[in-house]
Amino acid sequence: MKRFRASEFATWIGLTVLGICIFAVFYALGATTGRSAEDQRAYVKQAVEQAAVQCYALEGAYPPDVAYLVDHYGVKYDDKQFFIHYRVYGSNIRPEIEVFLNAEEE
Repeated sequence: MKRFRASEFATWIGLTVLGICIFAVFYALGATTGRSAEDQRAYVKQAVEQAAVQCYALEGAYPPDVAYLVDHYGVKYDDKQFFIHYRVYGSNIRPEIEVFLNAEEE
């Protein structure tokens, strides 16, 4: 009978959490179709928050900006429809994240 070492167990836990977070981000983004703008805003905020926490769990630091999450964690959003306020206080302090609807252009 093979015994798992603590490092192997931690790796499996990390991969499981990563998979769940990725699924949640894509589910949240996919569920925005046909929703109201306010619902979409809430889903985008949740996706950004989850990706930031996932980054912290895997890399040991929160991402420096939203572009990092887009490039490395697959976060997608319509930048014409939403403005993301992402303020970092330190690499080990959870960032302030707010998502706003952009004013409609007439």
